Amino acid sequence: MKLSATTRMTSTDGLEYANEFNRRRSGFPLPKGEGPRVRGKETSKLSGVPKTEMNLMTALEQAGRQGSSEAPFPLTPCLRRGRGRQATLSLRERETRLAVLGANASPFVFGSKSSKEKGFSLVEMIVAVGVLAMIIVGLLAMFSQTSRTLRASNNQTDVLETGRVLTEMLVREMQQANAAGLTNSMNFYATRITGANPLSQQLPGGGTWNSDLEAVYFLVPMNTEWQAIGYFIDPANTGVGTLYRYFNKGGLEAVPGFFADFTNQVASLPNSPRMRRVAEGVVHMEVHVYDTNGVRPTVSSPTMVVDNNVAAYFERTLPAFVEVEMGVLEPYIVEQMRGMTPANARIYLENERRTARVHLFRQRIPIQSALAQ
Repeated sequence: MKLSATTRMTSTDGLEYANEFNRRRSGFPLPKGEGPRVRGKETSKLSGVPKTEMNLMTALEQAGRQGSSEAPFPLTPCLRRGRGRQATLSLRERETRLAVLGANASPFVFGSKSSKEKGFSLVEMIVAVGVLAMIIVGLLAMFSQTSRTLRASNNQTDVLETGRVLTEMLVREMQQANAAGLTNSMNFYATRITGANPLSQQLPGGGTWNSDLEAVYFLVPMNTEWQAIGYFIDPANTGVGTLYRYFNKGGLEAVPGFFADFTNQVASLPNSPRMRRVAEGVVHMEVHVYDTNGVRPTVSSPTMVVDNNVAAYFERTLPAFVEVEMGVLEPYIVEQMRGMTPANARIYLENERRTARVHLFRQRIPIQSALAQ
């Protein structure tokens, strides 16, 4: 299709025609006050355009609607109907299109993007930061509480395990105690440790709790031999120490010398060859003896010496029941005390906040051989 001189338009006019044509084809709403209808009357924005040019616009619109292959100005790649086929423009058609629309004109004008981008306001950012801070604080508090609970659980597990092992060991060994039947042998001996300085811990509700540090020694027959077993706490002058276990064995002729060897090994601590470390952080060990009626004896005899500090049995005598009470500190308290002087460690332990860190274990052990007599 050729354009005569009377139908040739400028670039600006061509751009307006293309915009009007694209609005009609796409069905997009036109700006208020523009378009084909204003106040119920059919009008055109380009009503001042010559008739020849309006006929050109009508021809363009009809060609776009009918998908004619002879469209004078194919403005889009898909004026023809088909599956993805694109209309190819010849050189002549391109020159005609540029003559009408202008070299820099675009047939599709949908409006420009706003240069002022929207973002978050200051209030929104403050609220977001506040919510994030609250979440972080909550997570930290939860983590701290969980860690504290885990440490307390681990400490309690360690202390309970230590107490269980000590109790089982004492019950298993002491209930098998027996008398050697010799006039010069010590069958059972329990006494307060000389030079011991037990703790006097403050209680939260008022008052004090006084610990005690004692040692115990007894004989256990094993086949044709005799075993001498003893328990001792060292050092005892600081109020807290390590529990050691003494062990020796031999024939009946060696029994009279076992007790003397026990006292010698105690005096050589901590370098005693027959003393083995059993538990650390022991602040309390108290031993009480009972007769067959469950009563604590108060009167001594030639084969038995009992008072507030000593319980000693000779020849064929033994207590019917032995009650052992032990107090063990939590492991982390023991670790904190390692770098302290004895005086500072004692002040630290006697504070009422550390009183609850002492766990007590009590067991009454029956002596089978004494009950069988």
